[in-house]
Amino acid sequence: MAKKKRSVAVTKAKKKKWYPILAPKIFNEQVIGETYLDSVQKLKGKYVKTNLSVITRSMRDQNINLTFIVESVQESKGKTKLVKYGILDSFIKRFVRRDKSKVGDSFLTRDKKGNLLRIKPLIVTFNVATSAQKTKIRLTAREFIKDHMKRTDLDTFVSELMHNSFQRKLKAVLKKTMPVKHSEIRIVQYEKLNVVNILPNEVKVVDEEVVQELKKENSVAEETKVQKTKSEKKEEISEKQVEVSEDF
Repeated sequence: MAKKKRSVAVTKAKKKKWYPILAPKIFNEQVIGETYLDSVQKLKGKYVKTNLSVITRSMRDQNINLTFIVESVQESKGKTKLVKYGILDSFIKRFVRRDKSKVGDSFLTRDKKGNLLRIKPLIVTFNVATSAQKTKIRLTAREFIKDHMKRTDLDTFVSELMHNSFQRKLKAVLKKTMPVKHSEIRIVQYEKLNVVNILPNEVKVVDEEVVQELKKENSVAEETKVQKTKSEKKEEISEKQVEVSEDF
């Protein structure tokens, strides 16, 4: 009896091609990378990390890394959106010295479009700061950045950081507390969570950890306000005591 031949399915390998990935409009849609794929639709959702000096062709920008995500495909090209700006750790180590104080922070805030951002500022003072001065610098910087972000978005903010205009504004504000040598934004990025039904004063989130962190930040802000009110009342009482003693 003759044996039946097994049928073997033959799958044809799809031809792969190089597809260019473009930077956003703020970087004049320059080509920032290429990827080798068998389908142009696979471009969407890919992350691209590059150094700013590659885009600007300037060695002054070699201390900054940018991360993009391909959010759409047009004419077989990946169109990206900026999702992260970060300063290299090696650059930060250069201006942090023992005879100075480093004040860091990390907090969540929203831009004018309602997007949730993670911002990590870094301030370096001329002299060694006390714990009270560090706290005041941290809270002042946080309040100023949050207020600024209400009127701008990530692309515009990164453009300000690239031209060093925001750093100068922040430095001028912090000088009222203590002389500051460096005021940098170490990292700014979109927070990884799902944001839906964005309203002017409401952002619904899915990430429970972020919700808890926001609640924590709000409670810290409220506690700071209470402490400030108590200190103001103490000052008023002391002033009244002085007035009474002067009357006698």
